[in-house]
Amino acid sequence: MDRLDRQILIRLAVQAGHPALLQGLDAWLQLGLVSQEWVRQICAEQLACPLPEPVVEQSPDSPDSALQPVGVTDFLPPEDAHPPLPRAADRPISLPAQWLQSFMAEVSVVWLLFLGVFLVVVSSGVLAATQWRNFSPLGQYSILLGYTLVFWFVSLWIARQPNLQLTTQTLRIATLLIIPVNFWMMDGFKLWNNFPGIVLVAIAALLLTLISILLLKPSRAAWMTVTAIGLSWLQWGWSRQGMPFAATYAGTIAAAVALLVQEQRERGGERYSLPTIAVTFGSLLLLLRAILVAQVPLNQLGLAIGISGWVLVWLARRSPDRRVWIWLGSALLIVGWAIAVSVIPPWQAIAITGLGLWLLGDGLRRTGEPAYLTAGFFVGFQGVWLLWRVIPPVWQQAIVRFCISLAGTEGMTSALSGIGFFPYVLATVWFAFRLRQWQRPALALQAEQLALVAGGFLTLIS
Repeated sequence: MDRLDRQILIRLAVQAGHPALLQGLDAWLQLGLVSQEWVRQICAEQLACPLPEPVVEQSPDSPDSALQPVGVTDFLPPEDAHPPLPRAADRPISLPAQWLQSFMAEVSVVWLLFLGVFLVVVSSGVLAATQWRNFSPLGQYSILLGYTLVFWFVSLWIARQPNLQLTTQTLRIATLLIIPVNFWMMDGFKLWNNFPGIVLVAIAALLLTLISILLLKPSRAAWMTVTAIGLSWLQWGWSRQGMPFAATYAGTIAAAVALLVQEQRERGGERYSLPTIAVTFGSLLLLLRAILVAQVPLNQLGLAIGISGWVLVWLARRSPDRRVWIWLGSALLIVGWAIAVSVIPPWQAIAITGLGLWLLGDGLRRTGEPAYLTAGFFVGFQGVWLLWRVIPPVWQQAIVRFCISLAGTEGMTSALSGIGFFPYVLATVWFAFRLRQWQRPALALQAEQLALVAGGFLTLIS
């Protein structure tokens, strides 16, 4: 169809009492842009009010008004009628109200989208439960790859609709989250055991990498794009001995470094962008697979869990609306420490303690809340205990024998503990001195009180 034959829909919000409204309607009518029926309808619904019908005797031989030329003034009430007040629906909508209506409309679309995705997943589950065994590993992965490509193509089509930007972003996120799952399934199905599988793996790997590049836009943050793609490729080769452990820690540390650099460069700008979501999910997926599928001993992954928790807290620490991420990250830090503290030597637990002190120090610097100082004091206190456990048992026994030779055996274990923790009390006093130099007298007083209580307790047990 010719582009000149298309109809254009124009919506206007005009006050009913605008002085130029009648002239504008009449000009549109004379130009043929609107019809007489449309003008009649507008005037009857918007520019008229009910009036008592006057008793007028009409002559039988009067001409039919329908046969006369019609203008805008023919549809108006008498001049002595009061002008109608504009209705609420006719008043112009403010800009915030228009934004709210657009947002609510898009939210509705997103809910419909999620409903459709849910139905697809449910139907796929029914198919998997009934017919999944009838498919070969090649066919099973082909279905997953097809889902991924459908999500990506739909996101490309919806991106052309200016009123569905939130829906476009949702589909892009869904596509990015499915891509590392594809690499996991390629490795889990061992598709490279036959030639058709090798061909499918090569095509899928290149295609999924290209989709990741197009979605993440590496011109903005090339290191984030490389990290996200690398996290997907780290899902390969897990059948080799030691590969799950190495891949999990390599991906976790790389994601932490990339996210830290990204957060520093985007300070005050956009957070939780597509690269951030892709890198965070990719590292968590490696950890999840290592624990649930590869059956890596949990006490070997305590530091990886702690690093993941630290990343979540660090990214959400400046956003009050991200409290859930802070709670989740804190829980992962505690779980990682609880897992690693039983390992001898407890290097993983010491590293998690350092990450916790980093977060607490940052919170104290930003907010100055006393709770951060108290929590940091106790975290550091148990860190001293962990350092003692790092010392080899032979050296520990030698130190104890030396102290017994100097002071005897009576109360030696408790006394040695009191002496061993005393340098930490001195470090707390030094930190209080530094807080006074930084013009934080209230925090300095709190640190001095903590040092006094700890020193008194150590004196009692000594």
